[in-house]
Amino acid sequence: MTNAGAQRDMGKRWVRRRHITMCAFKSFFRDCPDDIRDICDQELTSLVRVLRQSSPGGHEPTKDITYFVARSMWRLIYGRGRLPDASTCERLRILSTKMDDYTKNSGPFSALDRFPMLKRFVAGSMTRYQDAVQFMNRFCDDCEVERRAHTGADQSHDLMTYMMRGARTLTTEDERSLGLNEDLLFSGVGDLIRAGTESPSLLLLWVCLMLAKYEDVQRKMYEELEYLRDSEADIPTICEASADRMPYSHAVVYETIRYCSIVPFLKRRCLSDAIVGGHRLPAGTNIIINNYAISHDPRRWHDPEVFRPERFLDQDRMFDASQLEQFLPFGIGKRRCMGEEIGKLLPFAAIATLVLNFRLSAPDPIDLSPSFGITLTPKKQPLVFTPRSPGSKQPESNS
Repeated sequence: MTNAGAQRDMGKRWVRRRHITMCAFKSFFRDCPDDIRDICDQELTSLVRVLRQSSPGGHEPTKDITYFVARSMWRLIYGRGRLPDASTCERLRILSTKMDDYTKNSGPFSALDRFPMLKRFVAGSMTRYQDAVQFMNRFCDDCEVERRAHTGADQSHDLMTYMMRGARTLTTEDERSLGLNEDLLFSGVGDLIRAGTESPSLLLLWVCLMLAKYEDVQRKMYEELEYLRDSEADIPTICEASADRMPYSHAVVYETIRYCSIVPFLKRRCLSDAIVGGHRLPAGTNIIINNYAISHDPRRWHDPEVFRPERFLDQDRMFDASQLEQFLPFGIGKRRCMGEEIGKLLPFAAIATLVLNFRLSAPDPIDLSPSFGITLTPKKQPLVFTPRSPGSKQPESNS
C-alpha cells in the first residue's frame, strides 16, 4: 500500500477521498448501532477491570486509557466483530506508547515545526517521530491484509466494510485524472487510527484530571449518572452520548474541550487570493486559526479562565447546544473532523462509565499546564481510582 495519508492530500482527489470516507462513517453508524454499542460495552468493561487493580496510592492512567481507545478504534475500523489476537494487542500497546512521540514532535507548537533547521540538531526527537509514523503506517497496512484474510468468516461489519463498498465506486477516470485507487483510498485509514486514538484519549485524560481536581463537579456528574445505572451489572457501563439524558455530563466534557483547547491551532490554506483585515493573502497561503484564543475570548465567554461546566446549561439545566457555536470543538469547514461521531461516543461513554464506577482523586496537587505539540497534552501524573458501591455518595468539596 501507499502511505500517503489524507493529511498531505489536497484538491479534487482529497474531496473524492473525503466523500467516500464520510459516506462510510455515516452508513456504519446508521446501520450498526448495536455492534458499536457492544464494542464500547466490552472495551469499557475491560478498562474498568484494569483500573480496579490499580494502586490505591495512585496510578498514572495514560497507557491504560490510550490502549482502551486504540483497541476500540481497531475493532470499529478493522474488527468485523472479532477481538484482537495476542499479536494485534501487542502492536496496539506499542502504538499507544508511540502516540506520545507523534503528538509532541509535530504540529504548530512543536519547535521542529516552527524552526525546521533545528531538525539536524535534534535527531533523537525526529527519529522517534518518524519511527512512530512508520510504525502506524505498517500497522494499518498489516491490519488491512489480516482483515482481508478474515473476510467471509462472519457477517459482522466494521468501518472498512463500508470503505470497501466506497472503493467499488471508484472509476478508471478517478485513477487517470486524480491518481486515486483503492490502495491510496485505504492509506488514509492510518489518519483515522492516529486521530481516532489521539484525540479521544487526550480528552479522556483531561476530563479525569478536571474531575479529580474539582470534586464538586464530579459529585454532580455522578448524581446525574447514578439514575442510569444498571443495578444488575457488576460493572455498569454507559454506552451512549445523549445530551437529553446526561446534560451535566455533556457540559463537563464540552467545558473541558473549551478550557483545555486540546487542539489549539487549526491549519488551512487559501484556495484563491483573499483580503482579510486589509491584508492581502495570495492563493496557497497557509492560515493558522488560533482555536485557543476563540475558546478563551472574554467577549464570548464570561470568566474564560474559570472551569465552569454550567456555562453549557440553559435556565432549565438542560444542555445548551447553541453554546457550541461559540467555539470549534471539532474544527470547521470542509476539513471538519470526519470521525466526529466516534469522537463524541468514545469519550462520553468512557468518562460516564469511569465516574459511575470510581471516585477519582489525586495523591498530589494536580498540574493543569500542558505539554506542547500537535495537541495540548496533559502532564503525566498519578490519579487514584477508588471503586464505588451503588448509591455511594461523594463528600462535598470547596475545590
